[in-house]
Amino acid sequence: MLRLNFDEKIKYIISLIIILNICFLQGFSAFAQDDDLQNEPYYFKAYDVNIIVNEDNSFDVTENINAYFNESRHGIYRTIPLENQVKRADGSSHTVKAKIKNIKVSEEAETDKTSSYCTIKIGNADTYIEGEHSYKISYTYILGEDTNVGFDELYYNIIGNSWDTYIQNVTFKITMPKAFDKSKLGFSTGEYGTAGTYDINYNVNENVITGNVTKTLEPNEALTVRLELDEGYFYFNKALYNFKLSLLLIIPIIVLITVFILWLKYGKDEKAVETVEFYPPDNMNSAELI
Repeated sequence: MLRLNFDEKIKYIISLIIILNICFLQGFSAFAQDDDLQNEPYYFKAYDVNIIVNEDNSFDVTENINAYFNESRHGIYRTIPLENQVKRADGSSHTVKAKIKNIKVSEEAETDKTSSYCTIKIGNADTYIEGEHSYKISYTYILGEDTNVGFDELYYNIIGNSWDTYIQNVTFKITMPKAFDKSKLGFSTGEYGTAGTYDINYNVNENVITGNVTKTLEPNEALTVRLELDEGYFYFNKALYNFKLSLLLIIPIIVLITVFILWLKYGKDEKAVETVEFYPPDNMNSAELI
């Protein structure tokens, strides 16, 4: 049997006490946090995001959200920005505009788009929800041509900063289309403008990035990924884009011309035929005419 001297016993006991204290504090912190969240109208117990990055700089995104409602609600609003302000470490920034399509939701939803945002209203106006409820949202997010000079870039808010509640257990998976330099990969959590990889565990296996956030995100806190890529990593077919854009401009003109031709052929009223009318001479009435 292993025998410990007095000093080793003291070290062992102190180490054991420290470990037990850490476990207790972590458990107490988690319990206290869950207890605090009971005062929120709703919060997210888990939020998983799966992103497939395509070579044309578009992303196929699937979000699985596990919500908990402490009070009756019809549902949630998912706000997706279509105009993003990208802020760099040197203080410079630029605006990136995006498009969104192929929106699918696991239940009844309404979508409202502006130039800056796409808002998905999920839920039924006649139905109230309490307790745990799950949502699945998928969409294609299109950034188009990469405008950076000398490099391409993956810059995306995995969790946006538009949520007004707490988010626990954030997990993510990003599948890139080709190989990349993982030393140029970085994440950040917090409010807009926060930099640095904190509170995040992640792993890179070939072209796949997986990870999780080790803390609870507070309201309006985001999780952002930034990966600098070689120039030309994303392929944008400009000729095809211009062709589609031309079609969008030409088709309405063709329709207008067609409608005008059809109107000329079928829609114009026929010219009225003037009838010849005879009137009696002055100072004579019709009875006096033979």
